[in-house]
Amino acid sequence: MKSVGRRRFHAVVASAAVAASVGALAVGPAHASSPGYDRAALQADLNAIRDAGTLGVQARVVSPGGDLAAASGTAVRGRKVPIPLDGHFRMGSNTKTFVAAVILQLEAEGRLSLDDSVERWLPGLVRGNGNDGRAITIRHLLQHTSGLHDSVGDIEKKMHTERGYRTYRFLRMNPRRLVALSVGHRPLFSPAPAGAIRTSTTSWPGWSSSGPPRTPGARR
Repeated sequence: MKSVGRRRFHAVVASAAVAASVGALAVGPAHASSPGYDRAALQADLNAIRDAGTLGVQARVVSPGGDLAAASGTAVRGRKVPIPLDGHFRMGSNTKTFVAAVILQLEAEGRLSLDDSVERWLPGLVRGNGNDGRAITIRHLLQHTSGLHDSVGDIEKKMHTERGYRTYRFLRMNPRRLVALSVGHRPLFSPAPAGAIRTSTTSWPGWSSSGPPRTPGARR
């Protein structure tokens, strides 16, 4: 694997904040790589999803046989507005996969350790209300076993109604604000091994690795 620079890594993490109003479809690898599956077949699949009642759908297939992209439906309800093939969409929890993969690559390169504490990379940030970044490791964050309050979950609960959804659907928060919301509460439990109750903190190590403090002895 190629080395991952900090700017490139930051871009991977930041992609989670990109917003748009269209849906997205992930085509199964077996189907997408089947002989004869081409753009026409992809378009037919998307048209079927549109006909089933979806406002608009966009898909991109990346396979050894080449890349395919297609869209169907409209980007604006009540109007015929084509969905761009290069449109952006909220990737939600798919962010976790990208962040975890890059963190593991950085560990393989010797630039960090899963057993590094949050305090090592974000000194003084996780403090107060019983929260202690010295006791929480990158491993805890990736496994959702840090015990930190789930601030993202609080926001999601507010979106369970139509009014709440329309109010918060385009909400954007920078990482520091999300951390502050979590640390503003007491921890749900002490940092625990895998298999314990989980909270959503996978994106945290992405932030720490995009710009660690330049202190003596810090891994690069």
